[in-house]
Amino acid sequence: MAMSSRLSNVLFSLVVGLVLLFLGCYGRVSGGLPPDNPYRRRHPVRTRRPDPDEQIRANEADERERRIIEAEVAVAEGTATPEQAHVVHRERARRQADNRRRAHQKARSERDPNQNQV
Repeated sequence: MAMSSRLSNVLFSLVVGLVLLFLGCYGRVSGGLPPDNPYRRRHPVRTRRPDPDEQIRANEADERERRIIEAEVAVAEGTATPEQAHVVHRERARRQADNRRRAHQKARSERDPNQNQV
């Protein structure tokens, strides 16, 4: 008796789980959220195609980022070449300078809110 009771509980749980999974997937796929719902997202497809020049500049930035990431990973693993260590050092200095500039501008704007930010 106990075995058949366990089996019926397992089957019931599986059936209910599949029904809930199906309903959840249907709701997710249908995406019938009203426009004012905070969970509704805009469609990710861009409405305007980038110009070829924009694509080239984006690829150059991606290549630069890829080199920096590879260098940072190599430094973290302790296998960096001197050139990779130099790339990481330069990037760290650039980020620090950007952070200092932003902090200085923020402090200046808080001190004198009427002053134009540069």
